[in-house]
Amino acid sequence: MLGSLTRRQAAALVGVAPFSRDGGRMRGKRTAGGGRATLRACLYMAAVAAARGANPPIAAFYERLRRAIVRENARLLGSYPPAARQAAIKILRQLVDRAQGVARRT
Repeated sequence: MLGSLTRRQAAALVGVAPFSRDGGRMRGKRTAGGGRATLRACLYMAAVAAARGANPPIAAFYERLRRAIVRENARLLGSYPPAARQAAIKILRQLVDRAQGVARRT
């Protein structure tokens, strides 16, 4: 099943696809949610392990991403909300995309 989905469908299945909460003139907050909670929890732990050094290229990408998120949040909000979780979710989405590609080739 995983190889037959698009990237967005696979991300929505896991629960890491951003959904907008817009209506009329109101522009809502984009959040990721839904999907399969147990699968998301397992993949989140894999993403955290990869970000902490189990996979050096992903760990380097995670650090660059985290620093960029901190700078962007400081520019927009004037404060430093936790960027580690945002970066881990982006790493998780990257892992889902890679799994999707491997499943599609086999």
